[in-house]
Amino acid sequence: MALAMAGMNLCLFSSEAEAAARVDYPTKPVSMVVPFQAGGGTDVVGRMIAQAIEPFLGNKVIVVNKPGGAGIAGIQEVVFAKPDGYTILFTTGTPIIQTYATKKRVDYRQLVLLGIINKDYFATGVAKNAKWATFDDFIQDAKRNPGKIRVGHPGAGTTQHLTLPSVEKSAGVKFQQVPFAGNHPSHIALLGGHLEACQTLVCDSAPLVKSGDMRLLAVAAETRLKEYPDVPTYKEKGVEIGISHWRGIWAANGTPEPILAILEEAIRKASNSQGYKDMMVKSGYIPDNFVDRTKIKERLELEDRSVREALKSLNMLEE
Repeated sequence: MALAMAGMNLCLFSSEAEAAARVDYPTKPVSMVVPFQAGGGTDVVGRMIAQAIEPFLGNKVIVVNKPGGAGIAGIQEVVFAKPDGYTILFTTGTPIIQTYATKKRVDYRQLVLLGIINKDYFATGVAKNAKWATFDDFIQDAKRNPGKIRVGHPGAGTTQHLTLPSVEKSAGVKFQQVPFAGNHPSHIALLGGHLEACQTLVCDSAPLVKSGDMRLLAVAAETRLKEYPDVPTYKEKGVEIGISHWRGIWAANGTPEPILAILEEAIRKASNSQGYKDMMVKSGYIPDNFVDRTKIKERLELEDRSVREALKSLNMLEE
């Protein structure tokens, strides 16, 4: 019986492999939608992974920017596309957030997350000439001036936006939150003196930090980052942030399994390639160990819970 079962499993595996081999895909370029403006972190990483995927997929991967509605426009572009693997999505955990922020007008369950290939860390950034030397100074000033310190973020419902209630609650402060259409515009506003701080990402702000135009006061990492040993973690300062920031590639539900398998394998090989990792590090980004579909379910469930809690604290969730 054991031999028979083993034979059956072998046959099933062989038939799946053969089915994938028989699929004539891709026969034309694949469009990878980035639901944010060009120049932001997701766009930059998207272009790097697209370039890395091409040799393993055997065709061009063209990045298409579709900004709007904190990611909604781009998500819908993929959800409503023909599920044939020629229109895929590269983004953060935005589809999970927008599932609840839009009352399921878009739903992350309409998509298949094929792999997570990058991680980043939330951070509070200030201009080089800001009056606060430390995160403690910043928080103490916020306590003395409730609602007066302007903190920018890349749009309502983005992951950075969702971290602010955690900072406010843990530190006992209230900010004046200012939304923008991405991290890049908020950085420009910060440097132009239109904000006192911005809730950003470590990798997105790296060029400005390196040039000395921005300083990071705290980061949402488990331990201090080797690149920024003098920057404390939120945890050190008693601030707990439940959600995380990662980027991955999604396809529409209904895409044939053999095509999903081809895409997933190409993404896995690309994200594990030394060329991709070197590009990421050179550009100031952090490659993540590839997380495939067999391990993603638990991560999505955890993120789902954290997102709902954050949205509830912002009064953006109706249950």
